[in-house]
Amino acid sequence: MRIKFKKAIPEAIIPEKAHPSDAGFDLVNPTAFAQIAPGDLPYIVDTGVTVSIPKGFVGLVCSRSGLAAKGLYVLNAPGIIDPGYRGTIKVILKSTAQMQINPGQRIAQLVVVPCLNKSRRLERLRQALLRVGRYLGIGRGANAADAGAQAASGAGTRGTNGLGSTGV
Repeated sequence: MRIKFKKAIPEAIIPEKAHPSDAGFDLVNPTAFAQIAPGDLPYIVDTGVTVSIPKGFVGLVCSRSGLAAKGLYVLNAPGIIDPGYRGTIKVILKSTAQMQINPGQRIAQLVVVPCLNKSRRLERLRQALLRVGRYLGIGRGANAADAGAQAASGAGTRGTNGLGSTGV
């Protein structure tokens, strides 16, 4: 499996693994200096990098253990990057101690892992909705099954302006 990264800004640093056997790609703060103190609002770092996660996989944005031991951690760890997301990778950081973030500093890691295929689960849901529709006498129940399957699959427009599909 090959993970494709692309710079969205010239200062961005393409994530790499420090060692071939490492699980995660290092995510780097490209440009901003920041001071983060306990009680501050979460600090969002835009890495300036996009990633193409293959279908059947999910990207997990995780804290770096050394930084977490000092009090700097990924707030929503693990952050989720779905295969359809094409915006830049953003990292939401929080701190329990006074911390400084420097340009070029490794701030988090991206681990790409297989994701269970939802198609089998969706087919079971579709069949269950068909049975319910027939039981309630709603024709063949196809509309309910199609609507339920679409809702369960998360089908719809993907966000590209920020943190996952929320578009924040």
